[in-house]
Amino acid sequence: MALLYDALYALLTADATVSGIVGTRVHPVLRAQDGDLPALVMTRVGGEHAVRHEGAASFARTRVQIDSLAATATAAQDLADAVRQALDYARGTYGGFRIDRAQVAAPPIDFFDGTSLTQRVTQDYSISHGEVTP
Repeated sequence: MALLYDALYALLTADATVSGIVGTRVHPVLRAQDGDLPALVMTRVGGEHAVRHEGAASFARTRVQIDSLAATATAAQDLADAVRQALDYARGTYGGFRIDRAQVAAPPIDFFDGTSLTQRVTQDYSISHGEVTP
């Protein structure tokens, strides 16, 4: 799954608005609890492989959750909006990995983490992409 994370990292950090907010603080799966904010965390939460009558196809769809983390609710929402602008209907090759289509798969959900005092907006994206099959 590292290639998809690499592609999403390349896509998001190449976007002027997103990188203007988070710089390079775009993390796969985990972020240090005391890490700087704002930041993004990407987590694979599901997916499926395409199959043809002849066997496996070179196409897959992966569902990725992207958490926009910030000190305030407004900053977290602004970051989530910037991520959506960068990802929604994106297609191309990023970090050597082909993305055929990315789109929002579910409406955003807001959270507040009382332990770290962090605001979070969670959005799921459906990413259609090329896949090398064994």
